[in-house]
Formats: sequence, C-alpha cells, structure tokens
Amino acid sequence: MGVVVSNRIDLQSDGLHFDLPELQAGGVLLGRDLRATLSAGQLHWVRGGNGVGKSTLLRTLAGGVCGQCHLLKFPFGLRLEMTVAQHMNASLAALGQSSALVEALLQQVGLLDWAEERIQTLSSGQQARLALAVLSAADKKVWLLDEPLNALDQDGLQMLGALVSDHVRRGGVVVLASHQSIGEMFGKTGAIEPVVWMFEKGRLNGGEATAAASPAESSRPAQAMSFRRALSSCWRREWLLLKANPQQLGWMALFHWMVISFFGLAVLKSDSPFALAVVWVSAILAVLLTAKDWFSEDHRTGWLSFLQHTSAVGTDKYWLARCASGVVTQSASTMPVVLMAGLQFALPVEQVFWLELALLCGILAMTPLLGLVSLMVMMTRGGAILVYLLALPVLVPVLIFGLECSQATALGRSPWAAFAVLLCLAGLSFMVAPPVARRLIAMIQE
Repeated sequence: MGVVVSNRIDLQSDGLHFDLPELQAGGVLLGRDLRATLSAGQLHWVRGGNGVGKSTLLRTLAGGVCGQCHLLKFPFGLRLEMTVAQHMNASLAALGQSSALVEALLQQVGLLDWAEERIQTLSSGQQARLALAVLSAADKKVWLLDEPLNALDQDGLQMLGALVSDHVRRGGVVVLASHQSIGEMFGKTGAIEPVVWMFEKGRLNGGEATAAASPAESSRPAQAMSFRRALSSCWRREWLLLKANPQQLGWMALFHWMVISFFGLAVLKSDSPFALAVVWVSAILAVLLTAKDWFSEDHRTGWLSFLQHTSAVGTDKYWLARCASGVVTQSASTMPVVLMAGLQFALPVEQVFWLELALLCGILAMTPLLGLVSLMVMMTRGGAILVYLLALPVLVPVLIFGLECSQATALGRSPWAAFAVLLCLAGLSFMVAPPVARRLIAMIQE
C-alpha cells in the first residue's frame, strides 16, 4: 500500500514555504516534488507556457494559507449586474473594512466617475482596475497574482507596479504568474528586481534571489467576523443582486402559473386535493430547477474563491445568506400564484391560508437541502440528473406533511401537527447543513 504524502504549505515571518509532492488539476499530473521558499519582501515571478500549471500552483498555495492571502484571478469575483460602488461595498464588507474607503480606492484606480455604472458597461481593462482597488484594500501578507497583466493598459500596469512595489517594501510576499514580461509594470526605473522561477516539464526551477527587503509587519491572519456581522454583509450583497435581477421573480411566478394551468387543463379536474397537489408539485419543480444555479455564477466569477482565501466572512455564512435569498425569491413568486390558484379552483379562504403557510415552511425546509444538492452538482461535472434523482427522496417528507397541512382543515383535522413537523424540518436543515456546505465549497475550490 502506497503512502499518501500531503502538501505542506507554511507562512512564516521570513516568507512562504511549500513542499508539494504532486500538483494535479482535474486528475492530470502537472508536477512532482515542487518545493521552494518564497522570501518575504520580494517579488517572485513564476514563468512558463500556457497549461503548465502556474494557475494550479497559485490556487494550491492559496488553499494552504486561507485568510492570509489574496488571489487575483480573472474574472475577479465581479458580478456584471452590480454597480462599481456596490461591488466595492460588498468586497470591503467581506474584508471587514469600512465602506468609507470606497471613494478613495476608486479614485486611486481612476474609476470614481464610474461608481454608479454597472460593471457590465466597463471595459476589460477597467474591470481589471476595479480588481486592483480590492487588492489594495486587502491587508494580506501574500499576494498571488494570476496573469494580472492581461487587459491592463500602460497606466493600469503602472498602478499594479506601484501596488506591488509598496507591498514588497512592507515585507509582503508577491507571487506573480505570467508568461509576459513584467518590465512595463515599473517603467524605466526598474524599482524591483524579481526572483524568477521557471515552471516547465513538471519542475519549478530558478529562484536566484537578490537581497530581500527587511520584512516588516505586514498583515495578520484574517480574524473571523461575528456571526451577525458576517451574515449581514453577505445578505446585503444578496439583496443588491436581487434588486439588480427583478425579472427572475416574474419568470418564476410565470413558471408556477404555467404548471398549474397546464395540469388543470390537461387533466380537467378542479377538485381541492388535485389543486393542492398541483401547487406543491409546481413549487418543488421550481426550487429544483433553479437550485443548480444558486452558486455557479459566484464560483465562475471567483467570488467563492475570494470568500474562502481572502475575506473574513466564512463560506458557511455566505451559503446561509444565499439560501435566505432563495427563500425570499421562491416565496415572493409563489405566494401570489397560490392566491390566483385559490380563485381558479374555488378553494375556501381558510384552506388557501394554510396552503400559503405550508408552502412557506416547505420552501424553508427544501432550500437548505437543495443548497447542498446545488454544491454537489457543481462537483459532479455533468452528473446533475443523478444528483437530483438522489435528492428527490429527501423532498418526499416535505411533500407529505405539506399536503397534510394544506388539506387538514377540509378533512376535519388540525393542521398544527403537520405544520410543526415542517418547521422542525426547516430548523434542522438550517442547523445541520452549514458545516457540510463549508466543506463542500472547500472541496470545489480544491
């Protein structure tokens, strides 16, 4: 039986030490026995062709020093529907910084006049500058810059060079992976002589260093925010995204109404049990179909990476806020449709009331479960259908007790017992799921 040797990554006062027996990406071996010391107070330039593993190396290092590094990588965690100022406020809140810094940071990168514009209106160079504004606000000892020269014009390169120079002089560790020349970052002065590492044929060679700057007090590991503050900062960002995409509420409400109308016309039934079953099936389908996208965009843009590697906000709080956003959107789109369904099927007022209440609790119970399913789908790489099929039995208790609560009064029974079970399912899901979600997000980032 072979011995599994784990990666060793250690950040000390004199620099970043790592020993990686293997470097893999997607099951492909990119390198063996990669070990080096990246000294503090120096710029380390990792060179190599496309696909040799530079990005994977930086991502692996970031995973070993979570909370003490900033990984700068396109598309920089940017959500295009947000404004520039909204993104800066969300980023500073995640870093535990004051929003009062927004104006000065945007002024520094030349984007103050664009503060109220949506990010989708910015050029790629301006988006890169916005990422530099967040980088300058992140008080982290280790900067991991993955192809940062792309899209930056001459002025942008000078901004990046100034930031790097300042961070190095303060004793920080800067690791810059690029196949391009970095000379233009520093103009004609050549203020910093980089330590050059060549990554080729699965080996990391080089590292001849000049005298390092005296390591100064640079940064401390990120202190975890209080639960309330972290959850509040995550929810504010989710609320901004909801306001930026109001059309999704309309589309979900239209989906509910189409399902209800289709079954009503196709089966030609209008009795109460049928109406309740159709409404519940519609709600479950809507949550199932939208769940797969709850986290995919934040993963694609790099926001999940930012939260895990750089911010003081735990990914479990982000997951809770994202699920809370799902509850709000699903409830807001479902409740009006239920009222319309009550009119269409001539349901008693009391039964409509309990149907609304049961659906709200059912959505509360389903959302955290499907929040975990959504993360599992991101890990399967094409196995979404299988994951959903495995998740369906988990939703059966919600459907059973939801229907019981909805029709109990019509059958002469009390709905409170079924309602209490739905509440317990929701509470249990929200208590148990966050630690599992945190681990799943870490595995996705790996």
